[in-house]
Amino acid sequence: MFMMFFRERGGLFNQILAIFKIKPVTWLNSKDKPALTLTSMFIPMIWQYIGFYFVIFLTALSTISEEMLEAAKIDGASNFQATIKIKLPLIQNVTRVVMVLAITGTLKVFDLPYILNPIANPSGKTFLLGTYMYHTSFYANQNAGIAAAFAVIIAFLGVGLSGIVNLVFRPNKDI
Repeated sequence: MFMMFFRERGGLFNQILAIFKIKPVTWLNSKDKPALTLTSMFIPMIWQYIGFYFVIFLTALSTISEEMLEAAKIDGASNFQATIKIKLPLIQNVTRVVMVLAITGTLKVFDLPYILNPIANPSGKTFLLGTYMYHTSFYANQNAGIAAAFAVIIAFLGVGLSGIVNLVFRPNKDI
């Protein structure tokens, strides 16, 4: 679906730009604008996972007792204050889980960037961690040793960043 959106000729995004008399943009495989190519790869990944995280947060918010929120309103708390002082602290553990899932998912993503920006014709500047590891192993130098070392680095990054998230969102004993 997003391949059709990003096509240079007849793609949805370029048709929208044409309405405003802007010339077509090379969204994918752009050698001149690697940031545009990376952004074009991130959009479908965000689209794919945002619903999953949204459902997790909605479920967490639905577990908050209505009596607690009503008591806050009786005490004079505004909706913003109730959100900051009650809702966010009560879903802190869920936020931590979502952050860990998002970080580990980001480090291991491979399929969408591989489809949108094929390895066989890479622009050379638009690799993500998984696609770079694959490119090093099978295309560039066919060096499985470097690719395996890169896989270990990705694993350490995942564990390290997850540990940092767990430190930042450690359970609050005051609640």
